[in-house]
Amino acid sequence: MKNHSKHFNDFNKILTDAINAGVWIWNVQTGELSINERWAEIIGYTMEELKPISIKTWEQFAHPQDLKTSNAMLETLFNHERTHYEFESRMRHKNGQWVYVLDTGRVTEFTDEGKPLIAIGVHIDITERKREQLKAQTNEQYFREIIENTQDIFFRLDLDGTIQYVSPAFESLLGYTPKDAYGQPFTGFMTDEGRKAVEAFLFQDIIKMKHYELYDYTMISKDGWEFKTHTSISWLRENDDIVGYIGLVRDVTKEIQYQQEIEYLSFHDQLTGFKNRHSFERVQMELTNPDKLPLCIMSIDLNNLKTINDTYGHAQGDRAIKKSADLLKSVIEDREYLFRMGGDEFLVFIPNSKDTDAEMMKKELSALTDKETTDKHISLAVGYHIVKNPIEKLHEEIAKADEWMYHNKRNDKTDSNK
Repeated sequence: MKNHSKHFNDFNKILTDAINAGVWIWNVQTGELSINERWAEIIGYTMEELKPISIKTWEQFAHPQDLKTSNAMLETLFNHERTHYEFESRMRHKNGQWVYVLDTGRVTEFTDEGKPLIAIGVHIDITERKREQLKAQTNEQYFREIIENTQDIFFRLDLDGTIQYVSPAFESLLGYTPKDAYGQPFTGFMTDEGRKAVEAFLFQDIIKMKHYELYDYTMISKDGWEFKTHTSISWLRENDDIVGYIGLVRDVTKEIQYQQEIEYLSFHDQLTGFKNRHSFERVQMELTNPDKLPLCIMSIDLNNLKTINDTYGHAQGDRAIKKSADLLKSVIEDREYLFRMGGDEFLVFIPNSKDTDAEMMKKELSALTDKETTDKHISLAVGYHIVKNPIEKLHEEIAKADEWMYHNKRNDKTDSNK
């Protein structure tokens, strides 16, 4: 363990003097774990109380759920899928409570066979500031140790916005080395929208603002790939003088995509892709604008859905609903206000429409439904109403379209019984 001890002594010496952090050195092959006093102190123990110390010490105090996630992330390090490890973990304190630590590290040495040998890292107590970014509370060495274990870009700019420093993540996200970035304008790696926003802070709003958050703007990588980011920028002061800026850039592309997916699912019917009732409630006032007149309101109902479900099963009923939706899309070009309001109910609003347009669409739907079958004939009852005067109560206008739809539905049943 001579080599292992050297790693620990060198690493511990730097960090113990520089930061108030727990240090760990792990021999992955033997399971031996070396820690400093701060590591034990974070969870309320002394080094003596934790002996004998091994990787099982970590497993003993880590939250079981977090331990699974941590192990999975470590496997990606061992398999060379990533270069560093960063995870917020809960650990059981001596008093029985959970404390949070930011656990960061990396594999520094592999065996000749490519297996992980030595991993090093730190534990930082983030219980009281879990949601905050790690701040520069100690010296430059602490800052550098932290930023090497994160995928966020840390940067420092001079007063005119020129890059003085960027962390290694700059290369992993944008493809440019830190050396490529030095002396370049920070805004040169942004789209116009982000560039204007940052410049407003750097050159116009400096007196008004001490801190600036720029959300959902686009940066461009060396190979032309665009990704969404969130940037925090703060003043950097020396002797009460503003000498530059420091900040952090975080890639939030996946977060935004997820939010967009959630929003889409909130306002769209999953079966047909049409907008849903929730979406309709959001645009009701919009539909009453005079510039939409004449407004065609079409009420459409899939006939015999209950019979299809009862006779052939709900899967067949879903197929009938989706097929009906496809028919509507094939006839109605303006799909901005096309809604599935319930199980078998559709509602369509077509701005600036004519009676002849509505009648033509109704006939086209009728012709198409006569040709379409699943295991049961698809039949759509269609009623429409053209609103020509300013709308006072939209629901009353919709009721008129519904009335014609139900009238046609009754007629269809009468005709089918003859």
